[in-house]
Amino acid sequence: MGLIRTGQALPRGWHFILFGPLDRQGELSPDGFPAIREAFTAQGAWKVMLGGRRMTFDGDIPIGAPVRRERTIVSTTPKEGRSGRLVVVRRRHEIFAADASAPAVTEIEDMIYREVVEDAGAKPAAPVAGPPEARAADATAGFTPTEVMLFRYSAVTFNAHRIHYDLAYARDVEGYPGLVVNGGLTSLMLLELFRRESGREANEIAARNVRPLFVGDTATLNLKRNDDGWSAWAADGTGHTVAELEIR
Repeated sequence: MGLIRTGQALPRGWHFILFGPLDRQGELSPDGFPAIREAFTAQGAWKVMLGGRRMTFDGDIPIGAPVRRERTIVSTTPKEGRSGRLVVVRRRHEIFAADASAPAVTEIEDMIYREVVEDAGAKPAAPVAGPPEARAADATAGFTPTEVMLFRYSAVTFNAHRIHYDLAYARDVEGYPGLVVNGGLTSLMLLELFRRESGREANEIAARNVRPLFVGDTATLNLKRNDDGWSAWAADGTGHTVAELEIR
């Protein structure tokens, strides 16, 4: 992405830099994430992750323009997962630029809350994966996330989740082999590949996180033209898909 100036349209997908959480330090959970304030009774310990996000762009946000966001809870769905209770909270965000009466961006995201079951000595199991799926791409690019890149992304999004910067916590408490790359960063890299190859902005994006990507892993960004749009996906060093985008 080249130099951008006041008055130009914010590249679509970069609205992630807006509306960062403003929680005080003492209000953060032990994992660094903001305290849960959703419409379910969050008794006990819970962890949260972004499952997926769908975005529709009906206009652009000029750089330097005032913006506002309206949030609506669409649904709250309890589920039982392999590791215990889950709650999927679907949220709808409408982002308005200046005094516009219609939103420039409509975003629906699924936040997955997982109950923490206390079990001394137990750590989350590594994801079980079979052989990677062979997928043909029209365009590819390399992506090797570094600690500095991940830190800068976390800083600009006000993301204090410790799995993204605290190696000892990510490894010894969460059971990961390294720092976890924010799925939003991987999706943003895929979106930049689409913008470069297609020469246009996206009108609709559906993003899904599939499995963790870790700092230092050499990933591959892939893009393929379909009959009704584009498919983009990132694969880790073993060839397994870590994130997917459907773009129209």
